[in-house]
Amino acid sequence: METKAISFGRSLAVPFVQELAKKGLTSVPPRYVHHDQDPPIISLDFCSPQVPVVDMQRLLSEDFTDSELQKLDQACREWGFFQLINHEMSSRLVGKVKLETEEFFKLPMEEKSKYVQQEGDVEGYGNMFVLSDDQKLHWGDRLYFTTSPPHLRKPHLFPNLPPSFRESLEAYSTGLINVAARILRLIGKNLRMDDNEMTLLSEGRQSMTFNYYPPCPQPEQVIGLPPHSDASGITILHEINDVQGLQIKKDGMWIPVKPLPNAFIINIGDALEILSNGTYRSIEHRVTVNSLKERISIATFCSPKMDGEIGPAPSLVTLETPAMFRRISVVDYIKALALQMHGNKGCLEKERIALLTIKPFIINATILYYSDDNNRTIESWVDDRVSNCCDWYRVECNTTTGRVMNLSLSGLLYGSTTILNFSLFQPLEQLQILDLSDNIFEGWVASRGLGNLRNLEFLDLGENLMMISSLQELGGALANLINLKFLDLSGNRMSGSLQQENLRNLKFLDLSSNGMNGSLQELGN
Repeated sequence: METKAISFGRSLAVPFVQELAKKGLTSVPPRYVHHDQDPPIISLDFCSPQVPVVDMQRLLSEDFTDSELQKLDQACREWGFFQLINHEMSSRLVGKVKLETEEFFKLPMEEKSKYVQQEGDVEGYGNMFVLSDDQKLHWGDRLYFTTSPPHLRKPHLFPNLPPSFRESLEAYSTGLINVAARILRLIGKNLRMDDNEMTLLSEGRQSMTFNYYPPCPQPEQVIGLPPHSDASGITILHEINDVQGLQIKKDGMWIPVKPLPNAFIINIGDALEILSNGTYRSIEHRVTVNSLKERISIATFCSPKMDGEIGPAPSLVTLETPAMFRRISVVDYIKALALQMHGNKGCLEKERIALLTIKPFIINATILYYSDDNNRTIESWVDDRVSNCCDWYRVECNTTTGRVMNLSLSGLLYGSTTILNFSLFQPLEQLQILDLSDNIFEGWVASRGLGNLRNLEFLDLGENLMMISSLQELGGALANLINLKFLDLSGNRMSGSLQQENLRNLKFLDLSSNGMNGSLQELGN
């Protein structure tokens, strides 16, 4: 059954930044000033790490497939971003789309106004997800619409474009569908997924955003796009005029991306993070602007099929790697995203899904302390597609980004034989405080999940009587937590040894009431 065209959100009408910039401003209007952002990095430091480069021709070559697949896997695991060269899209077609995109933004305002967002709909020309008259605005305009499948196109947008532009985009859309399908197939091969499991994304919905960021007299005061992750499976970015602005967050640092000529920049989105069961992560990124040059880009979003369900691929779920996300319909996933963007500073949908995956882990842990406090915890974590998980009991979020920062689950379980699986917490990438004390866990698994919580500053595992026989494995995970300052391992059953350098940044360490030996004991004295 065909899914009818639906609204993916709404946005209030605001002044067009391109028209504002034409006035020759010397300072930025107050509504565009963002005081709460990290300082922008305007120019590229060539000593900084660079986004990996993947060669499509080598991926498809019998002689180089294995080595290039390894590069692709490493890029997806460690960066969530890569630049794709030799992508086999016609250079003539790509050049034509580039010129016609530039021509679109040169059109008089009365021509572009034919595509202005309609009331109650985010698709069209304007700014996205402006919900109140006092909301801070971004320094950029964008044209956004669905391109595939055709029955989801809005009649006044894609079908109504100038004929030459529409014809070029039709071919460009088809070409990118093929590029995405190839990349997703190879990603599925790297993940060892069953062949049919990637069709959720490879046969899914495609949409495009045409971004225009005018020069700004005070670029350090504004933001083109604030920090965010994409809800798509993958996003394919085409830098139209090679002006830098995209920055990705890696290991707590903003890294500028220098676009290569004739390359596409591809990133992992939330949907693929969920489908890969957290093996590949959707990385936070933002857009800064330039004081002298405009920046133009096209972002193509490859999203799940509207009539499908999204969740971890069944082939990736085992006893050792349980599901990190629950399964929901794609329609509910989209609705929740729209509510999140319309809400407030509510938590990310992928983090809400992750918390709801943690909930049954708590409930099913044999014995639960039935106190008013604990009942409040369980009852507030509701799966109603509407509630903001930042308001849930024992959950605290960053009020600006909506990312979960503090999770306090101490004293919930007693007499449990539950194994603590750290992979459940892996989607909470910005988590700084995790308190799991006083729960009496039998043991633990999935050090990878713990090691990926790179922003963690406070970790309390005290008074769990938890048996950890391999402290080397724990130490390997802790070594990745470069921001960890507080660690409580007291009241457990730990043995083995741990190198001191794995804990070099700690300010507080409690190892009391443990039977330990080796360098860990020495460090605790």
